[in-house]
Amino acid sequence: MLTADVIITIIINGLISASIYILIALGLNLLFGVSNVINFAHGDVVMLGGYAAVFFSTLLNLNFLSPIAAFFILGTFGIIAERLFFRPLRGRMLACIMLTMGLGTFLEGLVLAVFGSLHQGVPPTFAGLLVLGGATFPMQRMVIIPITAVAVTFLFIFLHHMKIGKAIRAVAQDSEASALQGINTDRIATITAFISFALAAISGVLVAPISSVYAEMGIMPMIKAFIIVIFGGLGSIVGCVFGGLILGFVESLGIFFAGSDIATIILFAILIFTLLIRPRGLMANGSV
Repeated sequence: MLTADVIITIIINGLISASIYILIALGLNLLFGVSNVINFAHGDVVMLGGYAAVFFSTLLNLNFLSPIAAFFILGTFGIIAERLFFRPLRGRMLACIMLTMGLGTFLEGLVLAVFGSLHQGVPPTFAGLLVLGGATFPMQRMVIIPITAVAVTFLFIFLHHMKIGKAIRAVAQDSEASALQGINTDRIATITAFISFALAAISGVLVAPISSVYAEMGIMPMIKAFIIVIFGGLGSIVGCVFGGLILGFVESLGIFFAGSDIATIILFAILIFTLLIRPRGLMANGSV
C-alpha cells in the first residue's frame, strides 16, 4: 500500500541512487564527448575511490580528508591514463575498449593482491538520522544528494561560463575546428580525464560508508552508468542527469514492488525500448 511514508522512502532512495549513478555517468560521458574514449575501467576508478576511503578513514582516521585526497589522487591518475593510454589510441575505438578492459582487470588484480578479497568497511563520516514524515534515513546516505547537486551545479557553471569549460565544449562538438581556432586539444583532453576520474573517485568515497568496499564493487555501478549515458545520449550532460534520475526512480520503484532482479530487468527493457525509438539517446547533441 502506497502511504505517504512509503512514497517519501521511494523518492529519497531514488534520489540517493540517482545521485551516485549521475556522478559516475558524468565522468564517463565527459571523457567520451571530448576524447571519444569509452572507458571500461571507469568502474574500477570508482572502486579505487572506495579504497581511498578505506585508507584515509580506517587506517589514518582522516574521514573528512578522503574525498579531497581521492579527488586529486585519482584525478592525477586520470591525467596519467590519458597521456599513456588514451592519447596514443585516440580515434581507434576498438583498441581503446580492449585497453580499458585490460586496465580495469589489472586494477582489480592489483587491489586483490594488496587488500585481499575480504570486503572492507568504512566508518560513517556523518552520524545521526534524518526523519521525514514517518520515514527515517541515515545522514550518511542523505548527504549524497546535496554533494551530487553541488558537483553537478559546479560542473555546469564550469562548462558554460569558464574559458576552459567552454573550450571543453568546443572540442566535444568539433575537435578539428577547435584546433584550428587555437585550442590545445591535448591539454583539454588531459583536463577532461582529470575531471572524469575525479568524479568517479568521489562516487566511490560516497558509496564506501553505506556499502562494503571490494575489488568488483564498481562493476554494477558502471553498467548502470553506461545505461544512463546511452539513455540520456552520448555527449549530453543534461541527458546524463535526466537519465540518472529516471534510472534511480525506476530502480527504487522496482525494488520496492518487485525486488532488485526485476528492477534490473525493467531498466534494461527501458534501455532497449529507448534505443529502438531514439538510437542516439533522448538528448544526444554531440556536445557536453
